[in-house]
Amino acid sequence: AGATQGYVSASHQQVLSAFGGVSGTFASVTSAPSVMLNTSVVYAANEVWIDATRVNVTQVTGVSSNPVTLGSAQRVEGAFTQLDAAAKAAGSGVSTTTLLGAAMIQQAPTAQVAQKSLASLSGQLHDASAAMTLQAIDEGNQALSSRMAALSSNQPVGLWTQRLGYSGGMSRSGYS
Repeated sequence: AGATQGYVSASHQQVLSAFGGVSGTFASVTSAPSVMLNTSVVYAANEVWIDATRVNVTQVTGVSSNPVTLGSAQRVEGAFTQLDAAAKAAGSGVSTTTLLGAAMIQQAPTAQVAQKSLASLSGQLHDASAAMTLQAIDEGNQALSSRMAALSSNQPVGLWTQRLGYSGGMSRSGYS
């Protein structure tokens, strides 16, 4: 009892109702690990419930606030805020796929997982890919220019091969 599947803006799950009144408390309560959700057990005179509320993504404990992660966290928080507003409006039309994607981000069990999720949403990979493509084009142009210069200096014409980026790699400075 008390489990909510999917994206959670705020949840109030009744776990016990006692017409004669509730006395005592549970010895322990365990919830699924999530750094983006706060859960608490609330005891009233005749019922017990679990409240779950989402944490602002920019304030998740343990996630570093470097510019890349912070930018992603702000964009995700903006999306979650829109989902929260849509959940309150009848007929919001938010797709199930969107809600499942939001839930997968929201249910990060550790700060490290949340950090990696936010980093993956930063757009850095697209920037690095574009930079690598432009670098490959530049290397090709340089190799062709060198060959043309060699031909214009009366070197013999023949078969020409050249390996480009022989010792290249994916590592680039400036990216986390």
